[in-house]
Amino acid sequence: MDTALTLFRTIPQEKKNAISWTTIISGYVQAGMNKEALQLFHEMQNSNVPPDKVSLASALSACAQLGALEQGRWIHSYADKARISIDSVLACALIDMYAKCGDMEEALGVFKDVKKKTKSVQVWTALISGYAYHGLGGEAIRRFTEMQKTGVKPNGITLTAVLTACSYTGLVEEGKSVFYTMERDYNVKPTIEHYGCMVDLLGRAGLLDEANRLVQKMPMKANAVIWGSLLKACQIHRNIELGERIGEILIGMYPNHGGRYVHTANIHAMGGKWDKAAETRRLMKNKGVVKVPGCSTISLEGTTHEFVAGDRSHAEIEIIRSKWRTVRRRLEENGYVPELEDVLLDLADDEEREAIVHQHSEKLAVAYGLMKTKPGTTIRIMKNLRVCKDCHKVMKLVSKIYKRDIMMRDRTRFHRFRDGKCTCGDYW
Repeated sequence: MDTALTLFRTIPQEKKNAISWTTIISGYVQAGMNKEALQLFHEMQNSNVPPDKVSLASALSACAQLGALEQGRWIHSYADKARISIDSVLACALIDMYAKCGDMEEALGVFKDVKKKTKSVQVWTALISGYAYHGLGGEAIRRFTEMQKTGVKPNGITLTAVLTACSYTGLVEEGKSVFYTMERDYNVKPTIEHYGCMVDLLGRAGLLDEANRLVQKMPMKANAVIWGSLLKACQIHRNIELGERIGEILIGMYPNHGGRYVHTANIHAMGGKWDKAAETRRLMKNKGVVKVPGCSTISLEGTTHEFVAGDRSHAEIEIIRSKWRTVRRRLEENGYVPELEDVLLDLADDEEREAIVHQHSEKLAVAYGLMKTKPGTTIRIMKNLRVCKDCHKVMKLVSKIYKRDIMMRDRTRFHRFRDGKCTCGDYW
C-alpha cells in the first residue's frame, strides 16, 4: 500500500479523477487500513472530486469496519443531497454499515426504501447478515422465508448468514433443517464455511460429540476456524479431553498463532494439569510467539480513540484509569465480583489475575465513553477479540448503574447492554 500511495501521489492533482481516487481508497479498505481509507476519502472531497457510487461504497465499508456510525450517516446524507440513486451495491454497503455500527433500525429503513426490483439476493443477504450479527435469529429466519416468497433464491452467502444467525441464538433444529436441505432445496453444495457454521452451532449448544463427528465426516479438511470454534466450545462446556486433543491439533497447524497456545494452556489448567499448562506457555515463549492484544475503539465526534489492553499511550490515560477506578468502586458497591475463569487459568495468584482483567481494553473504552459523553447517550465500542465473561458482566452492570445503553461489537457479533441485561441472553 505504501508503494501504491507513492504512485498515486505522483499523479498531478488536476489529473486525479473519481476512478484514481476510488482505486486507492478501495485498496486501503481491502488491506484492512480503514482509518487511512477514510482520510483519503476526505482528501478526495477537499480536492473537489465528487465521489461516485463505488467510492461511496468503499468509504461505507471502512465506516462499517471501524464502527464509525456518524461518518457513515454523513455519507448516506451526502448521497441523498447529491441525488445519487441507491442501487443494489450502495444499498448493500449502507445496510452493512448500519448493521455493523449497531443500528438495525436504520439498516431496515434503507432496506425498505430499496425498490422491489432492486432488492437482489445481495440486498436481502446484507439484511439477514445484520440480524445475525445482532443475535436476532428469529428475525433472520423470518426475512429468509420472506425473501423466498418474493421469488429471490438464496445463494451460498445467504445460507451462511442464516446458519450464523441460528448459531448465535441456539436455534439448533432450524440450523440443521437449513444445512441438511441446502443442496436439495437451493442447489447449493455445502462449503467449508457452511460446515464451520454447523460446528459452531452444535458446539455452542453443548453438542460436542455431534460437532466432532461432523468434523470427521466433512468432505474437506477442517481449517483453524472450525477447530478453534470447537476448542472454545470445549472450554465453555468443560470438555477437557476433547479440548486438549484439539489444542494440540491447532498448535501443530499454526505454531506461530499465540491464541492457540493460550487456549490450550487454559484447557490444561481447567483440568488441573498445571505442569502441562506451564509447558504450553513455555513452548509459546521459546518460539517467540505472542498473543494478539485486546484492542477496543470508541468513535466520538468523528475521531476514533483506540485502547489496547495494558497500554498507557492515550494522552488522557491517567484520567481514564482514575475514572475506571471510580466506576469499579460503584460496581463493587452493587455486588460486583470479578469473573476470573477466562483469564490466564494457569496463574495461581488471584490478585495477579484480577489486576490483568481490570486492564482489559473495553473497560478503558467504556470509562472514556462515560467521561466524554452526556448522560443518557449510547456508548458504542468495537472490540477485536471475543469479549470475556468479566467484561460482559461489567457492561451489564454499567448499563444498569449509569442508565446507559452500551453497544459492543466483538470479533463475531453485537451485544446490546441495557438495564443490566444483554441482547445475547448470555449466549455468546
